[in-house]
Amino acid sequence: MSEHLQQAKERYRLAEEGARESLELAADDLRFASGDQWPAEVKRQREAEGRPCLTINLLPKYIRQITGDARQNKPAIKVRPTKDATEDTAKVFEGLIRNIEDQSRASNIYVTALSQTATCSMGHWQVCTDYADDSSFEQDIFIKRIDSPMSVIWDANAKELDRSDAMYCFVVERITKEAFEAKYPDKAPQNWDDPVYRESAGGWFEQDKIRVAAYWEKRPIKKYIAQIDDGQVIDVTDFKDNINELQGNERIVNIKTVDSFEVYRSLLDGVSELEKPKKWAGSIIPIVSVFGPEEFLENRSRFVSLIRYAKDSQRMYNYWTTQITEKIALAPKVPYVGTSKMFSSHKKLWEKANTANLAFLPYTPDPDAPGMRPQREQPAPLNVAEIEQRNQAADDIKNTTGLYDAAVGNRSNETSGRAILARAREGDTATFEWIDNLAVAIEHTGYILLDLIPKIYDTPRIVRILGEDSSVKEVPINQVFQSESGEILAHDMTTGKYDLTITVGPSFATQKMEAAASMIDFVRAVPGAAEVSSDLLARNMDWPGADEIADRLKRTIPPEIIGDNESPEAQEAQQAAMAEQQEALDLQKRDAEAEIESKEAKTYKDVQDGQAQEIENEITLNML
Repeated sequence: MSEHLQQAKERYRLAEEGARESLELAADDLRFASGDQWPAEVKRQREAEGRPCLTINLLPKYIRQITGDARQNKPAIKVRPTKDATEDTAKVFEGLIRNIEDQSRASNIYVTALSQTATCSMGHWQVCTDYADDSSFEQDIFIKRIDSPMSVIWDANAKELDRSDAMYCFVVERITKEAFEAKYPDKAPQNWDDPVYRESAGGWFEQDKIRVAAYWEKRPIKKYIAQIDDGQVIDVTDFKDNINELQGNERIVNIKTVDSFEVYRSLLDGVSELEKPKKWAGSIIPIVSVFGPEEFLENRSRFVSLIRYAKDSQRMYNYWTTQITEKIALAPKVPYVGTSKMFSSHKKLWEKANTANLAFLPYTPDPDAPGMRPQREQPAPLNVAEIEQRNQAADDIKNTTGLYDAAVGNRSNETSGRAILARAREGDTATFEWIDNLAVAIEHTGYILLDLIPKIYDTPRIVRILGEDSSVKEVPINQVFQSESGEILAHDMTTGKYDLTITVGPSFATQKMEAAASMIDFVRAVPGAAEVSSDLLARNMDWPGADEIADRLKRTIPPEIIGDNESPEAQEAQQAAMAEQQEALDLQKRDAEAEIESKEAKTYKDVQDGQAQEIENEITLNML
């Protein structure tokens, strides 16, 4: 066993020990949320007696309340330039991140992870790279879901909520022998029945399944950076062996070393490395986790799901509902009471009295009980206390989750609209921690993308970006264009520093609708405002032609009101410069496309010439 594999297995053992309590609680939460809500011993006893175990699962609606809030108030990544960066390139970064999320269907991935977090306290996704298409050597970035919420095990020493300080991480999959051989056909099959194999696999072998883990690790490295006389800072790690020559360069002002990390990924099965460690393009482990609220117990911490402390109330609700239902169901089956002589002549009919729909039930009068006939006993009356207990259990679920009737759309005792909204806001406040933790996870995703984009999108190419309103635009990156006015540098994605922030609020479409409604109310209150703001009102309307009408209305408003005081000549010059720049960009794009077509045509011709030469050689050989 290699030293790397031994280290990985020891790290996995430590990480699993640290996460064991949280994982066990999460597994119990998942089973409970899926409907397994009766204690096993009680359920076996009741089923043996032929008694019901009803499950009226009230918890999913509370989970959906959290995911519904997330769908309506989506966290959005906003990129900001910091050092040696421009606002325009920051917008390209932001638009590219939106496009990555759009192509990955990331909104569904985020909500799925949040739903898992509300259910069992944790959910995950990952960032990965792949070729743009089958005919391209260019790679794109994607976000992909991780199905099982308990498949990710983090470094036990990591403390940050987003696990950005973790030195390693495991993404575990449990597969059967058949699935293992089908997925890794080039690996020598192991004898799973061999005791030596079981012993060497250790805890990685579980009955007829084995763990396969993607092992992500951060390795510390020293980076060399140099400051040039123009203030620019560049990475010179690749030239560290010639550091003396660099220091002698008159343009280099200073050189220093900084601590950094490289990220590697390998694939393990407990006894071997299915895939050797391979360097990842970025410097951040591309696994993202969403956790529930954190609680601390002595020297350990664990994460809490929305339903964890509502489970006892749900069990009580199931129990009292079952009790009430059982009494109502047994009411028509209360036995008849009479003397033995009354039933003796028609015993078989009386035995069917509670199971068959009989037209009549004959009986034999008993001379020892003159005037008497068989009669049903009175059924056990419903106990008001049982109904109260069931209702109390339902209220306890609301109290433990913090979501009351108004928050989940049920009718409550509030009568005014303001009171209903106030109670709904209380529910949002009680559950906002889950939404906030989702925002933390998406923010970490943004930093992973900011770290990865300069390494993946590092060549001249045309990329697709999305605007805040989902408008699509294609822009060139990492390209220098020549025009009559000089050089035009398209967005350089490999230089500059950027950071980001997360905004949580309604989607752009919802904001437009709310803005339009508010503007209409304002214009009604201040009629004169329509003369100077009608274009803005039209632009926020969501129907075809709204933008064209807004443009027409804007031309009717005096320039001094809009704040556009430039002379017509200056406006024309600006428009001409923009047109010239766009023309240069279009020309460069056409030239790039033509160059690609030319290379493809040349490759095809070379192949054809080679095939023709092979045929000619074969004919010559045959003639000889």
